[in-house]
Amino acid sequence: MSENIENQELAETPLGEQAIQINPQELYPKDVATFIRGMMLLLSEQAWIYMGMIFHPIEGRLLKDLLQAQLAINSLEALLDTMSNHLEEREEEEFRKLLADLKLNFVTQSNQPV
Repeated sequence: MSENIENQELAETPLGEQAIQINPQELYPKDVATFIRGMMLLLSEQAWIYMGMIFHPIEGRLLKDLLQAQLAINSLEALLDTMSNHLEEREEEEFRKLLADLKLNFVTQSNQPV
């Protein structure tokens, strides 16, 4: 019976759109620290996207919005500072390096003509 429900949900999806199946375990990890780690990775990806350094996964093209990139970087830094007591030393070092790389690339992208 659940198969029929799934097929109905897919049939009701507008043409041209793919149904996205979400694994509940991905939305609700075992603890808050794990959830925040995932958020930190998503924020770093958003920073790279909005610095125009990797393709936007939905738009399929490079976008450059430095205000959005700065917001992602600042948010990542705030979360990293909050999480420092919840990360292993090696993990914190990797996030600090990632943050430094993002900041350096932000300065570089900020100095380039539009």
